[in-house]
Formats: sequence, C-alpha cells, structure tokens
Amino acid sequence: MKYLFFIAFILSPLINAQMKMSVDPKTSKIKYDILGSVINVKGDVYKQSKGDQNSTRIGLKFGIKKGDIITTGKRSYVKMKLIDDTIISLGPNSHFSFRNYKFESITDRDAAFDLLKGKMRIKVNTKIERGNLNFNTLSLAMGVRGTEFLATQSISNQGDSTEQVALLSGSILINGKQAKISKKLSPGKIIRAKKTKSNKLKVKVDNLTDQEIKKLNSPEEDANSFLQFLSEDSTKFNFNKTHDVSVDEAKGQKLKQEILDWKDSLRKLNEKYKK
Repeated sequence: MKYLFFIAFILSPLINAQMKMSVDPKTSKIKYDILGSVINVKGDVYKQSKGDQNSTRIGLKFGIKKGDIITTGKRSYVKMKLIDDTIISLGPNSHFSFRNYKFESITDRDAAFDLLKGKMRIKVNTKIERGNLNFNTLSLAMGVRGTEFLATQSISNQGDSTEQVALLSGSILINGKQAKISKKLSPGKIIRAKKTKSNKLKVKVDNLTDQEIKKLNSPEEDANSFLQFLSEDSTKFNFNKTHDVSVDEAKGQKLKQEILDWKDSLRKLNEKYKK
C-alpha cells in the first residue's frame, strides 16, 4: 500500500501538469495552454489533435486543445470541463470537434464546436457577456449565452441527416446553416430537423413530455454513471409537408457537398475507432 501511495504521489504532478497558466506581460491577461480537461470518463475515449493522423486514448485530467476531435466508443462516455466552467458531456459512439476557441475572460470568449455524430449534453454555467458561443450540427447552428441543452446528430448510409436540440434551461437561438430557419427555444421545447441528400429540409418544434423532462433532469447516481441523453426514436422524425423549409439553391449545393464531406469524415473516424 505504501508503494502504491508513493507511485500515486509521484505521478500526481505529471497528471495535473496538463494545464498550465501564464500571464501575458503586455496585457496582464491570464492565458492557458489548454481549453479544458476531462473530469469523468468511462470506456474507450480518444483524442485526435489538429493536423495529427495519430490518436491518443484519454483518461481523467487529460487536457483538451483547440482543434481536437474527441471520439467515444460503444458503451463509452466522457465529461469535460472548460476553463470558462462550461461542461460538455458526450454519449456513446460520438464524434465532437473543438473547432475554435478564443478565451479573453470567463465572460468574454469566442468558440465554435461541432457535433459530427452522436449525442452531447451542454451546460454553460457562466453566461457570456461578450463574444459568441456556438454549437453546430450539420444543418443547425446554436447560439448560446447561459443554458443547458442536449443534441443528437446522425447521418444514414443514404445521406439523410437527422438532428435534435432540446432545451432544459435558459434560452438558445437556432439558425439554419443553409435554410431560412430562426427559432428561439424556450425550456421544455425540442426542435427536430431532417435533411435528405436530395436537399429537402423538414423542421418541427415540439414540447418535451413531463416524463422526458423528468428523465433528462434526473441526477447522476454516482461518479461513473451516464448522464441522460436524448433518445433517437425514428418515429419522432415523421414530418408532414407543413414542416418543409425552403433552402437557398446556391447554399443547397454547398450543403450537399457538406453532407458528403461529413459522411466521408465519419466513415474514416468510424473505421479508425471500429470495435
């Protein structure tokens, strides 16, 4: 036991050395070498850094940097805390990109994150006063200030994209990337979108049921349990014509290519982390 304690004591500084803080002598602003770290993990979780073909299996206290792509395996899960106190949780079989992050202060930051596939749960604990915090799926862009929400993203073999965004607290502004969509969700609402490879987009907003809200708000039982995520029930995506949304023709062609690019990226990631 003494030897184990000694080893843990020696390794502790190495594990915590992931995050380094410095002060810019010109501006006196605090700077960090990473944007966040892992605070809970279960199963197979990997990090691929920007410009790097190799990936690293990550665990507790591993640092996350701008440009990293986080991948979770089957029955796996990861929870990360950013330096601005935002909590990002990813469910099984997910790919998430920390595309951009610029930190000025805890209330002043610019960030753009992409859910490429799977499920995420976001809690923005510190409201933004300056800057922009954006989370994206293939068709939807979400502008966030201070809130808690969940989202799913999937792309079928046929090229159809299905997305969901549900709000638990605060507010969130959702815009279509290539379509005329602008909706401000209130707590207890969920927006679902389906984009086909033929460039048709269907969108609808529903109320979460009391049972769904209770389940999604249920606390973690212990440190290793999963957070609740949205289900991907295909029956929820049965839209009628009243939910059709017009898509800009020029932007529509771009979206078709984007679907192909996302599919290719997901195929490569899925092959790389295939279990």
